[in-house]
Amino acid sequence: MKGLRNILLEGRIEDARQYIENSIGTELLSDESEEVLGYFIDGDPSGNHKYLMWMVKMHDTDSGFSPNMLIDVVQRFHKNVDKIHPALVMDMGLYSGSRIAISPKNIDSYPDYRSLKGVVEAAEESVTRKEREVQAKEGANKIYEDERWMVIRPDTQDASCYYGAGTKWCTAMKNQNHFDNYTSKGRLYYLIDKSRNLGKYYKIAAYKPFVGDGGDEWYDEKDNRIEGEIYEVVSSLLPQPAHDEIEKDFQKELDDAYDQHSSPTQFAEKFIEWVQRKFPEGKDIETLSGPWLMEAMGDEDSPGVIMFQAREYEALLEVSIFDPRYLDGDTLEFVMDADEFGYGPDFTPIRLKIGTRDFDQYFWNFNENFDTISDSDYQRFYNQLIRLVTMEYFDTQELVDAVDLDKKYWKHDSYSGKSLKFHYPPRKGTMTQLFTDYVRENPGKTRQEFYRDVLQKDHTRGHNTTFFGGLLSSGIVRGERGPGRGRATKFYVGPNYDAWIKGNLKRI
Repeated sequence: MKGLRNILLEGRIEDARQYIENSIGTELLSDESEEVLGYFIDGDPSGNHKYLMWMVKMHDTDSGFSPNMLIDVVQRFHKNVDKIHPALVMDMGLYSGSRIAISPKNIDSYPDYRSLKGVVEAAEESVTRKEREVQAKEGANKIYEDERWMVIRPDTQDASCYYGAGTKWCTAMKNQNHFDNYTSKGRLYYLIDKSRNLGKYYKIAAYKPFVGDGGDEWYDEKDNRIEGEIYEVVSSLLPQPAHDEIEKDFQKELDDAYDQHSSPTQFAEKFIEWVQRKFPEGKDIETLSGPWLMEAMGDEDSPGVIMFQAREYEALLEVSIFDPRYLDGDTLEFVMDADEFGYGPDFTPIRLKIGTRDFDQYFWNFNENFDTISDSDYQRFYNQLIRLVTMEYFDTQELVDAVDLDKKYWKHDSYSGKSLKFHYPPRKGTMTQLFTDYVRENPGKTRQEFYRDVLQKDHTRGHNTTFFGGLLSSGIVRGERGPGRGRATKFYVGPNYDAWIKGNLKRI
C-alpha cells in the first residue's frame, strides 16, 4: 500500500510538471518554474498532492494571483471542506445545476481563484451543526432538569433559536431584535417537557418582566398566550422545585440588572446637560400666566434643576428632577417650589410624584454609559416635563387670577384650530366680526339663532365647531348650557373681551 501511495504522489507531481512543460513549450523547466512547483508541492495541505494540479493550472491561466495567494486559499479550502455543501453554495446565489453546486467539495469544480475564495469565505463564516449546538448550549443556562422537565434560560440568540426550535416564538426566530427587546426588559425561560406528553404544550416560553404590572407571560409552541384555567393546569404540571429555581434565578438576574442600571439621578444629570446644549440662552415658555424663561441650572448639590422665571412679574419656579434629596421609597419626585415676590400667590412647594416603576418602563434600556439615549429620547422627556409643569402650575386658574396681567393669554385645545388668532379689529363681514357683534348686542342667544338672524340660513349640526370652540377658548365670548333636552349653548361677552378690543389678547 505504501508503494502504491508513493506511486500516486509521484504521478501527481509528474503530471503537474508535464502540464507546465506543455504550457511553456519546453522539455526542461526553468529554475523559476521549478521553484514555483516546489512551493505548490510543499503548500498542498492534502497530504497526497490532490490540490497540486489545480494550483498549477490557476497559476498558468488565472493571472494576477501569486503562488502564495493560491496556496493560502487552497489551505483554507481544505480546512473548511466539511462546512462546504450544496446548500451553502446556493445560498450565495449560484445556480443549483452548476458544477460548483453539484460537487462543491471537489476543487476541480472551481474554474478560477475568485470562485473558490468566495465559497471558502462563506464557509469560514458558517458553522457546522455540531459547532452551532456547542455555541447554543454555551449561550444558555440550565436552571432545572429532572427525568421529564428541563428549564433553560437563553442568554443568546443562538441559544434561543436552538432550544426554541420547532416553535413559532418570535424570540426563537432569526430576527435578533425580538430576542434583544425581550431580554433587555426581562428574562425568558423555556420549559421543555422531554416526554412530549403535553402535545402543543411540550415547549413553553415563560417571560418575566423586570418592571410593570402585567406579571408573567406564558406562551405555547404556536406562540399563543396561555391564560386562565389552561395556565393553572399546565403550571401545576411543572414540579414545584422547577418553579422555585426559576424564581430564585430571576431574582438574581433582577438584582444584577439593577446594579448595572442607570439611576434616575444620573439620568437627571445627563438630561440637564442636554437642555443646556439645546437651549444655551434659555427658552421662553408661553403659558396662560404669561411667558416664562426656562433655564437648566443643575449643579453638584442639585444635579437636576430646571428654573423658570416669569417675564412679566417677579416670580421664580424651581423644578427639581429626580433630586436625591426628594427620593421617597419607590417614588421619584418632581418638586416644584414657587417663589414669588409680591405679585404671585403664596404657593407652598408642589410635589409631583412619579413611580419608579413608571420611570423604568420609559428608561429601562438606558445603560450606565447612556449609550442608548438619543436626542429624541431627551426631547420626549423634555416635552413631557414642560407639559406637566404647565398643566400643574402655569395654566392653573389660581395663578392666572393671582398675577392679574394686563395682557391675557389663551390657547386652543384642538389642533384643528391652530390657525385661529382673532386679531382685533376683525375684518368686516367675517364670522368673528358678525358673531361677536351679535353676542354683544344680543346676550344669551344661541348659534342657531345667530345663523337665522344674521346669516339667513339654518345651522347645520357640527358646522363651524372649531370656530365656536376657539372663540370660547379665547375668552372673547363665554357660553352657558341652556335648559331642556337640546341644551343649546347661550353666548355672552367673555372675560377676555375687553383685553381683546384693546389689543391685549394673545394666543399661545
